[in-house]
Amino acid sequence: MKIAIDDIKASPKELSYVEEVEELNTRLGRGGARDYRLPTGLSVDVTHYRAGLEVFFHGVLHAQVLGSCARCLEEYAFGLDYPFAFVLMPRVAAGPRPTTLSASAGLMRPAVPWVSSGRVLPSRTSTVSPTSR
Repeated sequence: MKIAIDDIKASPKELSYVEEVEELNTRLGRGGARDYRLPTGLSVDVTHYRAGLEVFFHGVLHAQVLGSCARCLEEYAFGLDYPFAFVLMPRVAAGPRPTTLSASAGLMRPAVPWVSSGRVLPSRTSTVSPTSR
């Protein structure tokens, strides 16, 4: 799902939708081993709002996940409820980039007019992340 940055207002807006998982399953299958996959869509509950130049997102991802045991190769299912929260801000408002890992290193600084939940960050699943047109 794409959300235009200009459409995000100061009052919080709640969204619930199901995101397709084909790209995520492709990324999870890279490297030869397919340890995990999502057989159905990723349910997303997200709230977003703007405060000055910053855009805030928080919510929960819900999914049914299939794992594969590395020893016996049998599949097993488990539920995933993953809370998330992040802030988007313009690069100029963020100041200099941190040189050490800190809480501020988690801030994303997009240079795009909209965000998309179709992209998944390599290190963790995120519902809404910067993307290019």
